Amino acid sequence: FRLAKRGWIMTEVRNLYVNEAYRNRGYGTKLLQAAERFVVSPIVVAVVRKDNTYAKRIYDGGLMWHSLNGYFVSPLGNECILFYKILK
Repeated sequence: FRLAKRGWIMTEVRNLYVNEAYRNRGYGTKLLQAAERFVVSPIVVAVVRKDNTYAKRIYDGGLMWHSLNGYFVSPLGNECILFYKILK
């Protein structure tokens, strides 16, 4: 994974990837939890392609991430969902 700070208020999780051979074993959730430990801003976000079922499952899981209703179209033309989490 890679973190990209977007000002003092927000950090974006980028490039979180689990090799297909290791999916459905909880590694994506563990990577996301590890990423959250490095975030110092109060809000963390992630943009996920609407057709990426594996990533959506990670963010929709029990880690208290929320998504905005609907989706948006990225500059590259992909339909995406914005997930966010407010950290304490």
